[in-house]
Amino acid sequence: MDQKIAIRGTSCITSLGEGMDVWLDAIQKGKAIEPIIDTDMFQTEINALQKGPYEMYRVQKITAITLLKALENAHIKVTEGNAERVSILFGSSYEVERFKSEFFKTYRESEPELTSPSIFPYTSSSAISAALSILFGIKGTNITFSNGITSASEAIIAGRDLLVSKKTDVAVIIGTNFFCDDFDVELHTCGFQQECCAATVLERAEEVEPAGKNIYARIEQLHHGFKDNSEIRGWNGGTITNRENSFGRDFVVKDTREKTWKSVDSCVDLGSVFGNTFSASGVLGIILGGLLLEGNTVLKEHYGDVKPAEILFVNEDNYGNHTSVVIKK
Repeated sequence: MDQKIAIRGTSCITSLGEGMDVWLDAIQKGKAIEPIIDTDMFQTEINALQKGPYEMYRVQKITAITLLKALENAHIKVTEGNAERVSILFGSSYEVERFKSEFFKTYRESEPELTSPSIFPYTSSSAISAALSILFGIKGTNITFSNGITSASEAIIAGRDLLVSKKTDVAVIIGTNFFCDDFDVELHTCGFQQECCAATVLERAEEVEPAGKNIYARIEQLHHGFKDNSEIRGWNGGTITNRENSFGRDFVVKDTREKTWKSVDSCVDLGSVFGNTFSASGVLGIILGGLLLEGNTVLKEHYGDVKPAEILFVNEDNYGNHTSVVIKK
């Protein structure tokens, strides 16, 4: 089901504010980065989004701002006329548990009847994405993927499938990486360094290009597969290697699912740059790949003139579940 998909807009929120540039620059210059996002920096916009008698939870606020910025960057406004043709595909993991925990702590004593999933949706795994749909008036498909590191990548595949089958016109993919007190030790052991929330807006290229709309990048190929133990050993640090400070050139990567070899210009190791970004990694790979394709000034300052013709981003977990995406300008 390979069909060109247009990446119309992206957004990335960290403790440093909006955008990946400032995050990359701080990392490369060795600056201290606060690991937790302070929602106060977006308070004006949060106040404008706030609806209903209950204040949004911290996770809701950050994901709502990320979605808002992505739609603005894609120049898309959700209206009654297109609401049913806009979908949200959400990749999350630990933050859902913190969301549930915060909810239970708040209502356990004051309104215990609200802590039942059958009555109140905030206790379900899709609580955050459902709340976003309600907040923005989005009435299309809403799916949450909670498969760890590959969650957002699988959400991208689902978004691609919806677009190709013409079941939606706009697919908003959101990936999250939030700190959770309940998993403090585990998160740091796995390489957690700082929170982030990222989103990308996808549309069919065949409809966007003739209209002359701005395109961040294009998804050319997208695959999902599962490798056995022998393939995992050969894949991890084997066929994909990094050179020149985490950004390499002239890579040849073996797609073990297809049993073929594909030559690509550049391969990026997110982990060596940002630490473990968990379920946000699928979207972050798209954003970082786009920056490389356009010869981003921050990247040029630290790594020289890196401007490949295409990017292959591979996202996989320790169990062999993996996705690969090729993007071009």
